[in-house]
Amino acid sequence: MPEIRNAFEALRLENEGIIEAQIYSAFPIDDAQVTGLVKKLESKYQRKVRAKVSVDSKLIGGIKIVVGDNVVDATVRGKLDAMSAVLIR
Repeated sequence: MPEIRNAFEALRLENEGIIEAQIYSAFPIDDAQVTGLVKKLESKYQRKVRAKVSVDSKLIGGIKIVVGDNVVDATVRGKLDAMSAVLIR
């Protein structure tokens, strides 16, 4: 039943023109910051965005946004991992 419910919810959101975004932040972010991010995402995707915000202390700093299969990694951890990959080559 949970799989059916999730599939139905995904179809409903698609029909209503809404996409879900998961925002991971190293520190708590306020409502004004979330609103700003949502406006930028809505402009980029040309759809309404429903955001869920989570705090992930492993990120060190910055934010990571996941929308469907798209990931925007603006975290310190992501930049350090990218630099490490370049240096190891």
